Amino acid sequence: MQALRGGLREHADFSVLLVDTRSRRDYAINLARTVLEDPSLISLKVILLTTLVERGEPAVQKLLQQHHRIDVLVKPAHRRLLRESLRRLFEVESPTPAEDRRKTTQPDRDDRKSWRLLLVEDNEINQIVTRGMLDKLGYQVKTVSDGRSAVELMEREHFDLVLMDCMMPEFDGFDTTRAIREKEEGSDAHVVIVAMTANTMEGAEARCLAAGMDDYLAKPVHLEDLEAMISHWLRHDSSDPDAEENTP
Repeated sequence: MQALRGGLREHADFSVLLVDTRSRRDYAINLARTVLEDPSLISLKVILLTTLVERGEPAVQKLLQQHHRIDVLVKPAHRRLLRESLRRLFEVESPTPAEDRRKTTQPDRDDRKSWRLLLVEDNEINQIVTRGMLDKLGYQVKTVSDGRSAVELMEREHFDLVLMDCMMPEFDGFDTTRAIREKEEGSDAHVVIVAMTANTMEGAEARCLAAGMDDYLAKPVHLEDLEAMISHWLRHDSSDPDAEENTP
């Protein structure tokens, strides 16, 4: 901390501290907490880079609830998501806990109609159930039954978020995600892809991250979890669909 404070005094233009949990998770979380609670560093924002599992840990969630100067990004963090994180941090003008921010920025039903979701699911029953929940939440949704159809449809139409079943025959969710990410290479395009996996699937987090997915939901998917997940990824743009073009 002394080195950090000294560095900040020497370079007063530092505004953001990126903390990666990769090597020493507990140290990284404690460092973020110390910075946020240090009055001499009140102007410094913190972005914590974590794995999917770490993001849901109580210590990380507590930081989000108690401090307004921190955001969490799941690795690997695409540059568009990093820009959006910076925008969220620097648009906050009052010390509102992150939980309250989520509530106040959660898209209402009218906003949700402007978002386009793609459901990729080969099981007909799961299609009906998940589609019913999305309809109830007020989102526009299209459904395809296999990965190749998803890739082809996304070449013709824009989607803001994809719900991806992992265990499809032949071209599974991991293959599909890799194909989507390959097509995005060389551009700023990055559609949010949320995996839908069974609780018993071994190494789910690592496989999802390696394929390029942004997050995952465990099956069976419940309405509250689905709503929270979609709101988490779309809430930052709910008031301004063109916000990315206005990112400083």
